[in-house]
Amino acid sequence: MAANTASAAGKPVPAADGERSLFGRARKRARGEGLVLGAWKAAVTEEEWPKVVYVLNRGGRFASADPAKGDGYDGDLIKTKYAGLCAFYDPKTASLKDALTGENFDGLAHTAPIAFADGTPMARPADRPFAFINWKARTNGTHRPIAASWLRAPTTENLVWMSPSDAAERGLKNGDVVEVVGPEGTLSGHVRVTEGIRPGVVGANYSFGQQGYAARAVTIDGMLMGPAPDYLEEEGILDGDEPGKQKTGFAGGRGRGFCMNELLPEETLAGGGGVTDPIGGGAAQFDLWVDVRKA
Repeated sequence: MAANTASAAGKPVPAADGERSLFGRARKRARGEGLVLGAWKAAVTEEEWPKVVYVLNRGGRFASADPAKGDGYDGDLIKTKYAGLCAFYDPKTASLKDALTGENFDGLAHTAPIAFADGTPMARPADRPFAFINWKARTNGTHRPIAASWLRAPTTENLVWMSPSDAAERGLKNGDVVEVVGPEGTLSGHVRVTEGIRPGVVGANYSFGQQGYAARAVTIDGMLMGPAPDYLEEEGILDGDEPGKQKTGFAGGRGRGFCMNELLPEETLAGGGGVTDPIGGGAAQFDLWVDVRKA
């Protein structure tokens, strides 16, 4: 994949001849004996390898956002345009039935009140005034990359984003330990006070708080396995550091942070479980109201 990225659109990236030593040292430091650099090289050609190093050292291949440079824009429009059909009606969705009601889904996009599977509206409780949203960071877009120590180094845990006005009302400052109170429990984390989120809304990166992927020890056939060791983490080097100013280059354990799914409201029908989207089946992660208080 990295080799394809390096040669995309017939415009290969430069060969990173002077960066190969840095590439090897950085990954050896992160992976230790788990790094088999020869296997990586063998996956591509000798000509492709220095270009692959160029891409991996930068975390990808990027076009400039400066229109004057001409590599990301065509005039006022971006070069990478969506050229597909924008469908306002989806016949496939309209052909599917709700397994609980037997009624067909609507093939048109529309607004609907947030409700449980039995149709009961989901109330917005006065004691949980914040809408909780989540997103996937570029470095940890899914759960699986949590195993990559160099992707954990820039952001060691998911922080609870809160606007300055909401933080001031609650006597919170950047870096405070807070409790996030949801309908089914309470989780703790560090608050990040930022203008990057609107008042009345709090949020966090989704991909932390692991229980799998060697984040915790498990017993298999009577043998205790793991957890995976932290990467060069010194005692206390990360805990309590101000969000946005943490020491970089030190990836904490795979289980750092919190799993926001543990906050989701429970379904009212038999079987329970978290509330899900009736069409896609995914967890309804945006239908969540919480309170945030200083721990």
